[in-house]
Amino acid sequence: MKLIVGLGNPGKKYLLTPHNIGWIVLDALACHWDLKWRAKTKLQSQVTSVEQKNILLVKPLTYMNLSGSAIKNIIHYYKINLDDVLVIHDDTDLPFLSLRFHKNRGPAGHNGLKSINKELGSQDYARMRVGMGHNTIPFDKQQKEQESAVKKSANKKKSGWLPSLPAIKIAGVSFPINPIAGQRLVLKPFTKEEQKQLPNFLSKSIEAIEYFL
Repeated sequence: MKLIVGLGNPGKKYLLTPHNIGWIVLDALACHWDLKWRAKTKLQSQVTSVEQKNILLVKPLTYMNLSGSAIKNIIHYYKINLDDVLVIHDDTDLPFLSLRFHKNRGPAGHNGLKSINKELGSQDYARMRVGMGHNTIPFDKQQKEQESAVKKSANKKKSGWLPSLPAIKIAGVSFPINPIAGQRLVLKPFTKEEQKQLPNFLSKSIEAIEYFL
């Protein structure tokens, strides 16, 4: 079984914040595949699956800094190998909405990844880093560079276990903006201009996941 984990925090106030980009990507993917999330209380997660492709999508409900506990439970319950795990998370060291794939890499200060590595006793799993650094270049001008970088960092062919994915359409889906003064960058909601870039980014990110895996 293939496991795709999106890191984030539960609660409406975190709904559209950079720290929740892992959840945002998985929500878009689940919506596109017409999948329904279900709570697994004992596993501390929301899960959904593509049974015919043996794919499991997971959103830990433990809050970011305790993500490792939920992921450990999921991996043990479903008997998943670390080689079949992909974790999607925010990264403030990368340009806004840029993508990079890595495996067996340190957490670089990310508390969610620190928790995962501690609970699993390993960092030997794949990660998709989503840039949440300062947005200096419009997303549409970054696309060619990002696509090239994804192919280089993936450095392998598609395995074919993900369905074909056309562009995602999320027009009409509204995300409330509730600025939270005094919080860190990753916990502040996206600006209106940043939100406008999300639909195109979500389409490209899922294409990147398909290519990488």
